[in-house]
Amino acid sequence: MASPVLVFVPLDGRPVTMDIVADLGRAAGVDVRTPDRVMLSDRFRLGEVDGVWKWLEREAAGGSAALIASVETLCFGGLVASRKSEVGFEEIVPRLHRLYEIASRLPTYVSAVIPRTPQQPTDEDAAYWKTGDQAAMLRHRNRHLQLNADLIS
Repeated sequence: MASPVLVFVPLDGRPVTMDIVADLGRAAGVDVRTPDRVMLSDRFRLGEVDGVWKWLEREAAGGSAALIASVETLCFGGLVASRKSEVGFEEIVPRLHRLYEIASRLPTYVSAVIPRTPQQPTDEDAAYWKTGDQAAMLRHRNRHLQLNADLIS
């Protein structure tokens, strides 16, 4: 009897986001298929969005049991890319429509990371968190302080 096939598009190519999940599935007797690591992002390099999509569409057409996919990888090229991206909705929406089409014929589970929002950028924060719009940061900070105050009052 053939093992069920799980198509897995990880958040990026790090062992903690790709290998551990694939190893767990394999330990349970599942044939876990992932894109080649060279197509996935890492801390310094963007993933190949178009390459991952081509791979996904081939795998999804091949009788897989399910898909687990990272929206950051499919829409932006990975976690870091999603935080620094200048990709507009006009590029993201068609990708989401493609994912919806795949999900209409294959059980699909999509993950998304809620990024942290620093209260104030520091030297420890990555350069992409820095902003010249101090007024926007203060509005955000004050809004959250008010929400916290409302919760405890």
